This record gives sequence, C-alpha cells and structure tokens, in this order.
Amino acid sequence: MINMWTLKGIRVVRGPDWELADDEGEDCVGTIIKVDYNEEQVTVVWDDGREEQYPCTEVKHPLLILDNAPTGVSHKDVHCTVCRTSEIVGMRWVCLQCVEVNLCWICYMADKHNTDHDFGRVTLPYSPIVKVGRRKASKDTCKKCRGLNPKARVKRGQHWKWGDSNGSQEDRGIIQDVCDWGSHGYRGAVRVCWEKKNHIMECYRVGGDGKVDLRAVKVAEGNLYYPNHLPYLDLENLVSIDYRIGDKVQINLNASELRAVQSSSDPGWQEKITSCVNNTGTVTDIPSPSQVRVQYQNGQGFLFQKIVLTKVHQLEVGDLVRVMRDKTTALHFQKGHGGWSKNQDLTLGRLGRVVHIDDDGDVSVTVADGQYLFSPVCLEVVDPNSLLAREKVPSVPNNLHSLKLFEFGETLSSRSALKSQLTSIVKAAAKGNVNVVKEMLKSDNEKVNAVENGVTSLQVASHKGHEKMVKFLLERGGDVNKLDEEGNTPLHFAVHGKKNAIIKLLLEHKADPSLQNNSGQTAIHLAIAKEQDETVKALVLASCDVHVKDSNGDTAVHTVISTRKEKLLHAVLRSHRVDFQTKNAEGYNMLQWAVYKNFKGAVEVILMRCSHCISELVSRRLVSNSFTALHLAALYNYRDCAQLLITKGDMELDLVDHMQQTPLHISAEQGHLQMVELLLEFDIKINLQDKNGNSPLHLVQMKNSHIQEQAKGLQSRNSFIQIACLLVEHGAELEIKNGKGQTPLDFTCPQSCLYLKRISKAAKEKLAMKSGSGLSLPLHWSNMENKNCKLVSLDCQKPEERAEFSTVSSVIENGLSNAVVKEVIRVQNEYLWQIYSVTKNKFIKKYGRGNENEIKLLHGTKPENVFKICDENFDFKIAGENLSPMYGKGVYFAVEASLSDHYSPRDEKDGLKYVLMARVLAGKMATGSPELRKPPADFDCSVDYPSKPRIYCVFDYNQLYPEYIIKYKTSL
Repeated sequence: MINMWTLKGIRVVRGPDWELADDEGEDCVGTIIKVDYNEEQVTVVWDDGREEQYPCTEVKHPLLILDNAPTGVSHKDVHCTVCRTSEIVGMRWVCLQCVEVNLCWICYMADKHNTDHDFGRVTLPYSPIVKVGRRKASKDTCKKCRGLNPKARVKRGQHWKWGDSNGSQEDRGIIQDVCDWGSHGYRGAVRVCWEKKNHIMECYRVGGDGKVDLRAVKVAEGNLYYPNHLPYLDLENLVSIDYRIGDKVQINLNASELRAVQSSSDPGWQEKITSCVNNTGTVTDIPSPSQVRVQYQNGQGFLFQKIVLTKVHQLEVGDLVRVMRDKTTALHFQKGHGGWSKNQDLTLGRLGRVVHIDDDGDVSVTVADGQYLFSPVCLEVVDPNSLLAREKVPSVPNNLHSLKLFEFGETLSSRSALKSQLTSIVKAAAKGNVNVVKEMLKSDNEKVNAVENGVTSLQVASHKGHEKMVKFLLERGGDVNKLDEEGNTPLHFAVHGKKNAIIKLLLEHKADPSLQNNSGQTAIHLAIAKEQDETVKALVLASCDVHVKDSNGDTAVHTVISTRKEKLLHAVLRSHRVDFQTKNAEGYNMLQWAVYKNFKGAVEVILMRCSHCISELVSRRLVSNSFTALHLAALYNYRDCAQLLITKGDMELDLVDHMQQTPLHISAEQGHLQMVELLLEFDIKINLQDKNGNSPLHLVQMKNSHIQEQAKGLQSRNSFIQIACLLVEHGAELEIKNGKGQTPLDFTCPQSCLYLKRISKAAKEKLAMKSGSGLSLPLHWSNMENKNCKLVSLDCQKPEERAEFSTVSSVIENGLSNAVVKEVIRVQNEYLWQIYSVTKNKFIKKYGRGNENEIKLLHGTKPENVFKICDENFDFKIAGENLSPMYGKGVYFAVEASLSDHYSPRDEKDGLKYVLMARVLAGKMATGSPELRKPPADFDCSVDYPSKPRIYCVFDYNQLYPEYIIKYKTSL
C-alpha cells in the first residue's frame, strides 16, 4: 500500500539542477500551490509573490523540500530529544551514533546535539532512513533561508480571502512569529501585526491548506539549513511505502548505525542482528504501523523499525523465483503456509514462476509440471539475466489462475480457463450478483449448497463480504456450517476475508464458532492470527470454545498469548469460562505459556482471574522437567513476570524441579544478576542443595571457574562474581559440601576466597558497621574508617570490584556508543543510606515486598555539584537548573545514558563528564506536569509515560541514594 501525502503546502528552496530565471537567490523560500501529475510539474509561489512552474521528475531536481510540516506530516510517538516536543512534525532527523536521539527540523538546523555525529533523515512517517552525513562537514554549504519569516514586512498575497481584516489592499504588517494552521498545518502559518489596525495580531496561511495569504514586501532571514541534507522534490518524496507480507527487504544501515537506531525500539538490540546486514529478508508480519517482522533464510527472524529497511522487491505474479535448497528450514517456514507435500521435495533449489499471491502473502508457484503453495520466505527472487545458460527458465503461464477458489472474482488472464473451472452460480455469488443467483435458484433451489471445485456460493460470498448475497443465500437454505475440502466453514471464509459484518450475520444464523478446519483451527484461531480483535469479541460473545486445540496443540488462549497483543488478549478473555489449567501440546498451561512468552500483561490478568485457585495454578509443574512458572522466568531472566508471580501469585520460592533445583539455583547458574537480586529480596532458603548436592553458590563458582578456564569474555564472568557476592551477603555458606565433597571455595581463586570469607563473616555476625537503629550497611562496602562518608574508586585489579565496575560502566557504554568510562566511584554515605533504608522499609510495608519499585537511574549534572550531592544528597534548588521542569519541580533522573548525557557538561580540568547513578524508590508513578511541586495524591513520583517511563521526577530526597559517580569521556 502507498500512502500519498499532498505536495500542496510544502516549503521549497532552489535545488542542484536549477537552470531557470533568477529567483533572487537559492536561499529564497517558496510554497507549492498546485501539482500536475500528468505533466510532472508543480506550481510554486515564492514568498515575494512570484509564481512559477517547475519540473518534478526523478531526473531533474530544480527544487529541494525545505519543510513538509505544513502538509500535516507528523511522526507519532516520536519526541524531540532536545526540545522535548512530544511529536516530531515535518522531517525527522535520527542520530546514527547515539541511542534514541531524534531531532525535529528546528533543532537539527539549529545545530543541536553533536554536529560531528552522522545523522539520517526520515522524510515521511516510517519511510527509510536516508543518510545525510555530519553537519560539521557541511558547514561551508549552510544557508539562511529568506522569505516570510519573523520581521518580514508583508501585504496581501495570492490566496487572500479575509476581506479588509488588515485595513486595505496596500496596508502593511510585520510578521511576529511562525505558528500552526488548524490541527495539522504544522508551521503552516504566521502571525502578523498590521500597522494600521492598532497593531492587532492575526494568523495567516503560509503553506497551510496549500495556500499563501501573504507576500513579502521586504523579506527577512529565517532558520539556517543544510541544502545537501534536504530531499529532492520528486513524486517519490511524496509517498510513504507500506509493506506487505512477502516483500523482500534489506537493512539500509551498517551494523553500528543499526545498533543505535534499533536499541531504542521494542524489543531492542540483539547481537545476532548484525548477521542480517547486507542480507535480504522477507516480511512475515506487520505488528504495528512502525514495525515489521523480517525472516531470513538462515532461520533467524527479527522485529525491525520500518525506517531501517529498504524494500528491494515486492513479489508479483509472473516473477521468476528459486525455492530454497534446505528442506529442514523450508519445513519450518511452511508451517501455517500450506504445509509440505511429498512432491514438494522435487522443488528444492528449482526455478519457478509466481502464479498467485493470496491475502496472507502465501505464494503459489509453478515448478516443473506442478503448482505448489509456499511461504514467501522460502523463495528468492531471481534476475533471468543472471542465470547460467544451462538453466531452464520456466515460461509465464498463459492462464494464471487463483490458487484459492474463493479468490476467483479477481481479474484472470483467461476467461475461458475460468469457465472451464466454475459453473455460473458460484461465479455470480463471488461477484455479488443477487439477481442472477435468484434466477438460478428459481429453477433448482438445491443449487444453493452446490459445491463447485470445493466451495459453495455461501463460502465464496462470505469471503468476499457480499452482505446482501449472504443474507439471500441464508434465507434460501444455505448451509451455514458447510465444510469445504479443507474443513473451512463460511465463518472461516469470512474471518479469512476480514469481513466483520458477515461474521456477525453468520453467527446470528447459528454458525458454529467452534468447528475446526483440517488444521484444527476454529474461527477464533484464524481471527487471532489476523489480529482482528472485534471479530474475536464477536466470536467469544457467541460462546466460541476457547479451549479447542489446533493441529499444533494450542488453544485460542495459548495462541493469543503467543502474539503478545494486549487488545487481542482482553478480547479472548472476555470469555468468562476459561480453564487456565488447560495445557497445550508442549505441556504448558496458560500461565506457564504466558511466562514462557514473557507476556507480562497476560501473567497479570491470569493471576487476577484465578485468585480463587491461585496457589494450585502457580505451583503446577511441567511434566518434562517439573518446572514451575517461576522456574521458567528464572531460566529466561523474565524479571517482571517473576515479580508478578511472587507478589501477586504468592508463589512459593523454594519449589524444586526434577534436578531438585529451585529458581534461585537456575538464575544463579545462568548468571542472571537482576533475577537473583529479585529473589533475594524475599524470604528464600539460600543454601538448599540440588540432586548433586550443589547449592546456588556452588553452581555460580563452578560456572565462574569454567569461564575463567575457557578464557571467555569478562562481561559474563563479572556477573557471576557479583552473584557470588550477593549470595554470600545473604547468608550463603562457604563450607557446605556437594555430593563430591567440594565446597564453593574449591572453585574460587585465592584472592576472591579472602574477600568472600570477609563478607561471610560480616553477614553471620551482623557486625558490618551497624547503625544505631539496627540497619545494616551493605556488606561489600569498604571499611568506613570512622567516616560518615567515604568515596571508593573501584579497583579493576580486584575481581569483585572489577565486576562491580563492569556492571555500572556498561550502562553508560551501552547507551552511548562514543563513550568510554574512565572511573567509577562507589559512594559510601552511612547517614544517607540509613535514611534511604528507612524509607524503603516504609514503601515495602505500604506496597508489599517487591512492589516498592526500586530502580537504578542516571542523573546528569555539573561536575562541581557531584561531590556535594554525594555528601548531602540531591539539592532540589539546583536539581532542575539545566532543564525546564516538564514533569514537576523535583529532581530528574533518566533511564538511558543518552538522556542524562545532555545535562553533563565536560569538566574543565580533566575533560570528563560526570553522571550519578542513584537508587530511586519510584513506588507508584503518575504522569508529570510542570506545575507539580509534589506527586499527586496516592503517588510517589511523576514520569513522562507511566507505561514505559524514560524520565522520572522525584520530590522527596528520602527516596534517593546517590550510589555511584561515573566519569566518562565521549569522542567529539
């Protein structure tokens, strides 16, 4: 699909192919007011009132698009990193070196962010990123636009329709500022103060509605702009190409650029994505307007933002393709796409011709003498000119026909082929020709259920959405539950065709929503696959059985959980009779499946719906390995799901699997630091031994020792070191023996042995610098030496401190591609820690353990403020001095290093930037607003977006503890 954006209203300047009469300089601005698509030309009114026509082709580029915001272009849910505008209008500018840095047109042209960073331009919503390079390298070509800008002197222009509101024809006014026109004409107007109207200010169109109400008597200078960063004006610049399933795509960025852009999206960056650069993939799903799922022939599939992709081919009927050679991979891709017949083995590696593409993107291909249905992922588009001379190229069939007979209403290459396949009643039903069908049934009403090439009239009409035809056929006795040769009922056909009105009509006429086709799918299975939430609601209302399993062994609930779509989930769960203990073919009940798919929303809903039997549900085990849902969360490091199971599901933490291992054993052995931290927040038996006699500490030290012997990466080893320290702090025994008589210390280097023994002793005796209130200080802190506050620079020569350094520094270095952490300083402030600990206990008492919402966030500030904060805590008087208080008058923290970095100027002495990492008790979060001086009632802080916060504003310093100072250097 192609989204057309109007050209009328676009603001333009001279382009590289300017060969026409002088327009008083290439920095003069004009507005497109008319488009002639036949002649491929546009009419421009320049700001001084002149009107000219210019070619608008792919070859000649006399014009550049300066700003397309007046036409209504807007990038939903993308905010400007600098000015915080909640929705970027016009062109979007993306930094290709930093994570989630997007600039609006004004900030980009005003040289905000680092001008030595590479940027990409996104001209229209979801259009591919176009690399434009670095602004610093283009400084010599930078221009200042001239025209209808603030301070320009103006009079009435070509499209004036406001009568004498300005006084008279020749009266003059001065432009005061640029503003929006209506709800979508962004930057499409100016405000003018008229000289003879007592300086009354009025708003007039300059691009809004594709009109220009004014002309400049004396132009004024406006914003700077980079001509070589702007798009050419041609018809291609005015289309936003949407993807369809089966499209072949490539990534248009290199690996480092892709990391920067992809890291800001859900589900984020994975190192495996690097292998996709320069390879062609196939679009297999379009889950949202901004994202597509791309499958590669090596078996990998990822969710990408559309802006990182370029469409290289859209499969069409007649295309020459080659079937993939690997049968195992092909079988995987064919699931749900027609399966695999024995004869299909002969197609592997063979050339074929596309003869049909259905609505789902599945492709019918003729190979040799047969015709087969393929997933588009199994096909590679082939250029006939690239083939070897000995390869035989299949000819294009003369009578291409639809693979699915319910598609036969489309235009076909051969009318005679159609007549030979189908008799007239089904053909008439497909076209919605009620009168013709009436005449046929007058002579023989039995034809109402006649089957022609596997389908009935009602099935075809249902798929096509011919409501009058369906009503008529039902009135004449059409079988509402008739199965075709693949087991599909008219209801299946209607769902497949996404025809909601027909679906409701069939259900009103007693269509059975629980009937299964040959793939075991009920209508609701199909509706979920096609993400039709309204259809799902209708089917549930009609008492569709959501427990029926398809051929994969999945119920409708298991299927919807796999989509991870909240709206679809709630639609399915409108059914009040759901047995959440129902298992799929893999043995997972619905709660276990929700955890396995890391679908937090589903876990929460299921726990809430099962409050009457929650103990039984959460303790259920998989047959294969006796895993509970918490074991699954621990294995895959799904922290949010684990927290829900513990806090909302009252999950018993010490249940064991077939190896007698608890979730703590599993998360510790996997090196999941955050999961271990979560489990240790609760009352847990830390020294339980598994089938081999190993405690969690045994497993951690064994894994750490193995990594050291294999000389593997430090990062993974550091996480095991930190987990070992945590376990010992919480009472893990160092001398406990496993089945082979080994203790955890037998797998520990001498230097770490001493450290762990010190921590263990302190934990057992509870003598690690206790305060008067009985609150213990962190056991890994260095000796305070009778000081209230001590700053400890982490020593990377010590394994435990090196691990701590690595964990902290990774937050900066992963968030800023050009950053190198030089020093991490641990803040040991006894007084501030006591206050923070007391507040944390209050939160735990108020919300329950695990729900205090303790998080580690970043705070950028001036170097001279850092050490004062560590000594006295955050100062609310200076907390917001570097930013406008958008979310309240409190202390601001960021999730991402790219945000905190903006508020961290370089130190004049060492050239480094300073950022604080703080523990923050966020509690309950409200949406912030500038006037807030304290959180709203029943809330503890304010944020930008409560569903996925990036910025936090905290009003009570008792909720804060400055834990680390991070010093880092960024390349210019």
